[in-house]
Amino acid sequence: MKINLPYSLNLVFWIFYSQVIFPYEITGSKWMSGSTTFYVQIPGASSSGLSWNDAFKSALNEWTQKTVFDFEFVEEYRDPCILDQLNGVAFTSDICGVAYGKNTLAVTMRSYRREILGEPSIVESDIVINNAMNYDVYDGKPRAGRNQAADFRRMALHELGHALGLEHEEAALSIMAPSISEINRLTTDDINAVRALYSGIDNCPKKALVFGQMMAALDKGDCTVSQITGGGADESFIDLYPFSLSAPTTVNFTIESQSLDAVLLISNPLLEINHLDYKTKSGCGSELSADLQPGNYMLLANTFAQKIDPLCDVKGAYTLFSSFESSTIMDLGKTLSTGTSPSKQAKFQGGILISEDFRFTNTQSPGEALNVVAVVNVDPIHINKEGFFIVIAEVGKQILALNSGGEFTQVSNTLAELPKIRSKTLNAIERIDITKDFFPSSRGIEDINVNFYVGYGLYSNVNEIYYHQLPINATISKK
Repeated sequence: MKINLPYSLNLVFWIFYSQVIFPYEITGSKWMSGSTTFYVQIPGASSSGLSWNDAFKSALNEWTQKTVFDFEFVEEYRDPCILDQLNGVAFTSDICGVAYGKNTLAVTMRSYRREILGEPSIVESDIVINNAMNYDVYDGKPRAGRNQAADFRRMALHELGHALGLEHEEAALSIMAPSISEINRLTTDDINAVRALYSGIDNCPKKALVFGQMMAALDKGDCTVSQITGGGADESFIDLYPFSLSAPTTVNFTIESQSLDAVLLISNPLLEINHLDYKTKSGCGSELSADLQPGNYMLLANTFAQKIDPLCDVKGAYTLFSSFESSTIMDLGKTLSTGTSPSKQAKFQGGILISEDFRFTNTQSPGEALNVVAVVNVDPIHINKEGFFIVIAEVGKQILALNSGGEFTQVSNTLAELPKIRSKTLNAIERIDITKDFFPSSRGIEDINVNFYVGYGLYSNVNEIYYHQLPINATISKK
């Protein structure tokens, strides 16, 4: 993260717009969504018979079909000289009041919005085409010049490359070369450039967000902000934790570290930041709470691009503490299997039930009754078959299994020997009370972090257990 973030500003209003005009130049920014719509209604046709409108739409379609960027179009005129966050294109006699250069064919104008991570994003791209030049639509060698016919489609391809965020390519022959050449279609270099700009986040590893406690580090080998955003100068390290919510949920995240000057952010999958830590936590750590609506999110563990606190560093180990509270039981990720045929239709949910107001969480104090609940939506192909349930508890490096008497014992060496807490004909929905009215303080437990896993199987194949990707966390703490 760059160090010039004005933390005192409200993120909702932290937006600025600027317009930059460049004939065949670019800033390195991009569209956050990886797509945009052009309004195209260009009257007239080339001497070869193809309309300017169809030639421009052909260029739009080539970028869409050959790259990860998606251009849409609406056959409607929009004035490219008006800042309205709508992309327009038109023949004009000047660049919105500024004279064209002697040999300028067209100019792309872009507007930007500042982003917390990475370079400013593009919010509008407009193209004006010099109507003093001659154009046609053709392949082969260019016939450029004031008294010759420039290839309209080739020009449109180039300008649209600028519109989506590409820079000039000096080192290789491509449609984005600074000058017109025999190239009249997108090259591998152009296609790879779009992939690098818009797929940076896809090339960085993601970590499953486990509510409770996780150990991690930001250091060499991790992705940087510039890598996930596809460019820019921010080389600070960053960890990505995708998570999903099926109901309105309050989430709380804390990073504790002896060395890492941590920053926490929450974004949507497009890296648009929803919430940012304002460094209210003392020391090198970070904390962030947010009320989130159902949807897909990303927790970002980041640091500063440069060292600003003499007691903290821009790399180092950290512990991430995560908690939630919701009116709906938490989904536990993908369904997995110990065998070769994972149950794709099964679903697992779990959490600590706060009985008095029927809410769910993963944290509570040792003096409260601990009720850890799991709900299993059994795969339809397993309903009405004879099956069983198991519960595993992970406490530090110790692995325990729950038996039918309600006690946790050491795990046996084979799946078939794991204790079964329930054997029955499987219903569509099964509720498992892992703990019920259990008071940790009565057993001398004041601080503990436990991850529970629930699984079920069929007696027709006792070695295949269906279970969930993410644990049911129970964090008992005096804090």
